[in-house]
Amino acid sequence: MRRLWLIVRGEDQRGRKLRWMAGLLRPYRGRVVLTVIAILAATGAGLAPPYLAGQAIDAGIVTGDTSALTVIVIAFLAVAAVFALATYAQTYLVGWVGPERSRTCASTSSPTSNRCRSASSRGAAREY
Repeated sequence: MRRLWLIVRGEDQRGRKLRWMAGLLRPYRGRVVLTVIAILAATGAGLAPPYLAGQAIDAGIVTGDTSALTVIVIAFLAVAAVFALATYAQTYLVGWVGPERSRTCASTSSPTSNRCRSASSRGAAREY
């Protein structure tokens, strides 16, 4: 029962699987790092509008300070631009790394091409 629970939770040989996946992505580590940065930027930009709306109400509308409201609107536009660019970069980079990795694996005929095969084709996942 414990063994089944480990498989269901994904804890069965998790470290080995992560190392295997990291090995597959190693040639593309620059793009992977850019993808992570784009994901973090898009997430941060997606979380900023509610905070800016609260600041617009508290610092601009309630107090009647139009200069604060102007700064907040400019920040809102900047956040929208960052969100759009980060989302585009994220989509482009993820769309490039996946097919490129598949293309590299398909055209590899070296002895290391074994790394491109899935874990199940090597027999590592037979116990599932």
